[in-house]
Amino acid sequence: MNKPRVVTMQHVADAVGLTRAGVSLALRKHPSIPPATQERVAAAAKKLGYRSNPLVSALMSYHLRIKSSGPHLTLAYVTSHPREDPWRGYTAYVQMFEGAQQRAVELGCRVEEFDLGNERMTPARMRDVLRARGIRGLLVAPLPGDRTVFPLDISDFAAVGLGFSVVEPVIMRVACDLYPLARLAVHQCAELGYRRIGLAVSGEMSLRLEHRLLAGVRQGLSETGVGEVVTPLMPAHTANFASFVHDWCRREKPDVVIFGTFDQECLRALPAEIGCVTCSVSHERSPFSGTYQNLHGIGAIAVEQLLGQLQHNATGPLDEPRAYLLRGKWIPGKTAPGPGRSRPTQIDAKI
Repeated sequence: MNKPRVVTMQHVADAVGLTRAGVSLALRKHPSIPPATQERVAAAAKKLGYRSNPLVSALMSYHLRIKSSGPHLTLAYVTSHPREDPWRGYTAYVQMFEGAQQRAVELGCRVEEFDLGNERMTPARMRDVLRARGIRGLLVAPLPGDRTVFPLDISDFAAVGLGFSVVEPVIMRVACDLYPLARLAVHQCAELGYRRIGLAVSGEMSLRLEHRLLAGVRQGLSETGVGEVVTPLMPAHTANFASFVHDWCRREKPDVVIFGTFDQECLRALPAEIGCVTCSVSHERSPFSGTYQNLHGIGAIAVEQLLGQLQHNATGPLDEPRAYLLRGKWIPGKTAPGPGRSRPTQIDAKI
């Protein structure tokens, strides 16, 4: 039996040619929206069968009260990367930050970066700064390297982590559901005709992702029954990962590689006759074949979850781990054309 279609505010926005924020204002009869537009939006919502989400409505009411009473609520976006390895050098992390910023503005608040990686900043000092600023909500950016502990005392703060990196303290995390995404990648490779499907991911990255990619690939291989086992490439560390690719390919002879750890150096190290699939496709029109994780969406939902905690005055570590997992999707791209076909060896696109 087919599940009934859930109509979202985005469906209404698409139908009337407005943004989600514009539709939200129109449905609340905000004076900034002309009456004729309000009527048009209301009619479209009724026709499509749109019903407002009670949680989002409550959050909007909460933030409207904040906006009317004074300055915008500020959420701290806490980063930890050292100067020699800046987080803005990672496209995925930038997209999460942009998604958080955009959603915060839509909900009447703002996101401001606070850098724990600054050599002059300590966790104790940052805690004092945040408290002095009256900031109670923390968006914890992905931690650098193989770190899993967020060093700030969050007993007085609500906190939500972006991605899987934060293990301690126990906080809400928002990430892409990598297990079904890896299964999807294997199924797509099998449909393209590939039979020796390899996985390449560093050990520290696999651990950071709770081995969800590895588990998803193994399950996908079992389901598709391609039958030819390729030992995964899993060196311990991410540094110099590409240097292992060529020798591993010569030894294992995959006809396509699913990369969990990937950059342009990996593409150059991979022989042209071997298909290349990445689990970190940066946008929906990417020339890379692989899976798209909707990183902007991760940042946006992290803001929504954090505001929900603030509304209920939920601070400090959680009693039990919780995660909000988004579903990604397959992007065909050009780097997995099928067995026996050469793919581009150089692509001008960021990962």
